[in-house]
Amino acid sequence: MKIPYTHSQNSQQAFEAMKKKITPEYLAQFKVCAEVKYLESSNRIEAKGQGFTLLIDFSSSDCELGLDLSFLLKPFKSKILDKIGNELKTIV
Repeated sequence: MKIPYTHSQNSQQAFEAMKKKITPEYLAQFKVCAEVKYLESSNRIEAKGQGFTLLIDFSSSDCELGLDLSFLLKPFKSKILDKIGNELKTIV
């Protein structure tokens, strides 16, 4: 899922805004425990937990959201992507 920047002027602004939003506490609402890494050198946020990996890559004009889920969590993929995507749109 690609989300163009509407509130941020560049990838660095978008990355900084999302660092405040994507936290282990935020991901806990999806009933998962996650380790979140903020990779400033590559403008990427990685969240990994048991059975899932969330990646957010920030380019010059948009951010790309990727989600890999285990077999048991796959039925929830569209719901999770829609929720995170909608929140991303209001921030970036």
